[in-house]
Amino acid sequence: MTLFIVGWFRPRLPFGLRLFAGAVSSAILLTLTSQPAYSADDGVCGALRNGFGPFDYRTATPDQRSTVELPHFPPYVESLKKGATSERIGHDIDFVLRAFPNHHRALMAMAKLSRREKRSTPLGANYPIDCYFERAIRFQPDDPMPYGIAGAYFAQSGQRDTALTYLEKAGELSDGNANLHYNLGLAYLELGLTERAVEQAKRAYAAGFPLEGLKNRLRALGAWQE
Repeated sequence: MTLFIVGWFRPRLPFGLRLFAGAVSSAILLTLTSQPAYSADDGVCGALRNGFGPFDYRTATPDQRSTVELPHFPPYVESLKKGATSERIGHDIDFVLRAFPNHHRALMAMAKLSRREKRSTPLGANYPIDCYFERAIRFQPDDPMPYGIAGAYFAQSGQRDTALTYLEKAGELSDGNANLHYNLGLAYLELGLTERAVEQAKRAYAAGFPLEGLKNRLRALGAWQE
């Protein structure tokens, strides 16, 4: 199963919201370049301080995860079929992302919900999707996944330079995760950077990624050699 969602929705925002989104993107880039220590209170996207957590998704205990995921992130919420504690799916996913700002699957679900609803801020959510990326990166700047997810989002929304910044950072921080490299390859294809896509594909398949979608797309371009 791939981690990233391709075919991102690029919301058409009113002018004031476009200015806010630009400020959010700038804040994420500042986080990206400066690599600050965790701060609960800074940032244009709200404090990270939370009643439960926040916890690093990668190192959270099973009990910490289940306390949040069982009531707020069952499979039917993750697949965006319906909410669990609210009629707004975004409310439950937001709850997860406040407890675990870098929860990879919840970040993906929120991005998918934004696309489906054609809203920068999904119904029930507290922030625009850009802010959920910013909060994840501000919280754990050494986690490659949020960079990769943000990079794919910006690639699909046509923000090439910003996308490349995040994709390159994700690759730099990668610990050999096959899912990450596979989806970095898809994102580079979206940007028309075939050689980089091939490089990421090789890393993904060397790490045991089972699906051949990326390989098949590269074959169709005449860019893949066994």
